[in-house]
Formats: sequence, C-alpha cells, structure tokens
Amino acid sequence: GATGTATSYQMRWYVLPITDSNWNNTFVLTGLPVPSVSGTTQTYTAIGLTANTTYYFALKATDENSNVSAISNIISAKTKRQPPGQVNSATANSSDKTVSLNWSIPTSADSDVKYAILRSTSSGTSAYTLTNQTLAHDNTTPSFSDSNLTNDTTYYYSLFAYYDSGDYSPGVIISAKPVALSSASPVVTTG
Repeated sequence: GATGTATSYQMRWYVLPITDSNWNNTFVLTGLPVPSVSGTTQTYTAIGLTANTTYYFALKATDENSNVSAISNIISAKTKRQPPGQVNSATANSSDKTVSLNWSIPTSADSDVKYAILRSTSSGTSAYTLTNQTLAHDNTTPSFSDSNLTNDTTYYYSLFAYYDSGDYSPGVIISAKPVALSSASPVVTTG
C-alpha cells in the first residue's frame, strides 16, 4: 500500500522480463538498503554483471506480518560495453613532412571498432583526452598518413581503439620526427 514501512525487500535480476512464473528462476541481489517509509526513493547498484547485456530487475516487499507484495514494476537496463583492447604492432615511418602510422587490429575488438589518433609535439597520453592534443585521425582504417608537418620536429601520437558508445582502449604512444628526404632515408619507429 501507500502507507507504512516494509520490513525487508527481495530484489532479483534476470536476462528475460521477470514474471510470477519465472520469479523462482531469477537471481537474488544482496546488500539491499533497509526499507524506508513508503514513498521514499531508495537506490541500489548491482555489481558483477556482464558487460553489454540487458538485465531486468524486480522487487518484492515483506511487511511486519510476513505478507509478501506482488512483483513491483519491472525495470531493465543495459550494462556498458567493454572497450576494445589496445592497438597492436604500431609503427611510425618518417619521411619529408610526413609521418605514416600503421597498426594491427586489437585482438579483443568487435567488427565495429574505430580508431582515434591524438597528435602532440610535447607528449603522448594513454587516456583519451583532447587537452593539449589535436585529433589527427578518426576512422575505421588501421593506418594513417599525417602530412604537411614540420621537419625535424618530434610528433607524439596516441592511438586509441574505440566504439561509438564512447568506450576507448588505453592509448598506445608512438613518436616520429619527419625529415627532409635529402638529409636522411625514412626512419621506422615501433611502439
């Protein structure tokens, strides 16, 4: 009802909508808060769930006379997707005013993986942030040629694999210094 205080809750989760007929097949969540007065908002965070999965949650309340309520409204939520793994075998080839980057697709990435490359002349970063960085590349291709650069300047590239949901891998940092063709042959750097 709309008055009184429950003495306990039982909240459960399942990967299908919860009903009276499957209630006993669902999984009990532990560590629920002590019931508050009717009408009070309470929160609970379910932990240990699988990434990128839809879960359904329902609650039953018990009163001081051991009366158990009907199943509450059923809510659902999808857990966040795990980010892809880091790019592999990153290399940088330097030439006149150009740095060409190549890398291998992460072993733990889905087919919709994309790549972002941040460029800086001061340092790389392992966490995706545009602070003191320039977004040099954002595409699905595991290679990039950065041109119109200044020769004899070291450029730091932070390579990230990511999904459109905003889940980024840790960055792989690689650096290269473009050189005039007359002063040296191409330089290969690996990360």
